Amino acid sequence: MVQHTQWVGVALRKWGATLISIFRERLKRQTGKKLFKMGKRKTYCTNLNAELMKEIRVLSAQQVKRQNELLEEAIKDLLKKYKLLEPSLGISSG
Repeated sequence: MVQHTQWVGVALRKWGATLISIFRERLKRQTGKKLFKMGKRKTYCTNLNAELMKEIRVLSAQQVKRQNELLEEAIKDLLKKYKLLEPSLGISSG
C-alpha cells in the first residue's frame, strides 16, 4: 500500500509539473512574455523556527502566494521599519 501511495504521489507531481510547463509555454507563445519574472535572484539559506515556518506555509496556502513571496514581503517591511530600504539599493517596494 505504501509503495502504491508513493507512486501515485510521484505521478501526480510529474503530471502537475507537465501541466504547468505546457501552460507557461502557451502563455509565452501567445503573449511573448514569461509567466514569472524572476529578475536577478540569489539563493539564501538559513534556519528558521519550525512553528514560524508552519505558519508561513498555512498563510501561503490561504493567500495563494508562494512562501518566498511572503518572506520577501516580510523582509521589505523589516527594512522599511529600520529605514534601510532606499531606491539607491535597487530594491523596489512593490
